[in-house]
Amino acid sequence: MNPFKVGDIITGLPNKDYYGITTDAGTFRVLSANAEYLVIECLTHQRSEHAIGKKFNVEARYFQLVEIGELRGLAYQVKLQETLNNA
Repeated sequence: MNPFKVGDIITGLPNKDYYGITTDAGTFRVLSANAEYLVIECLTHQRSEHAIGKKFNVEARYFQLVEIGELRGLAYQVKLQETLNNA
């Protein structure tokens, strides 16, 4: 069963680079969700800036919910907050 809902901010599970871009190096907003799959949009990415704004179809089991306070590095947190404010 999929634990995510539309609007959730998620990231890839640590050490689970099942997908090339949608990993724990990025944060993503859930655009749609069903029992097993998600459509997500890339909000921030530490290694692939070209991925920001792109949409991906992924399996929910490879992701976890992000708490803003858990993000690594102040600059990364600020960038995410700016992205969320402009959405």
